[in-house]
Amino acid sequence: MEILTAILRLFREEKVQEGNSMLSILILITVLDFEKRNIELSLKKLYLELGQFSDVTIRKDLNRLSKAQLLNIETPSDDLRSKIITSSPRLKSIELRIANLNCEQL
Repeated sequence: MEILTAILRLFREEKVQEGNSMLSILILITVLDFEKRNIELSLKKLYLELGQFSDVTIRKDLNRLSKAQLLNIETPSDDLRSKIITSSPRLKSIELRIANLNCEQL
């Protein structure tokens, strides 16, 4: 339970939990999970992964996370209709800090 408290405190310090905090965290976890599996995450796939939330709600939090420089939303040059979501260097740094917290607990 201590590690979860530490992770939530880290998210609070990094202002990840503004807005719909549960959805923000789920979006970040989904982006990092897809990157770890080396699968490109499109906006459409994100909507399918988080189907219990409305597209409008997801897009609102996604835009907020992008403005906070936690995620990058890119348009591929070969298909201007799609959007690809990737983690930013800031999110990678938070992920590293969480990994370090996990190592300390072992």
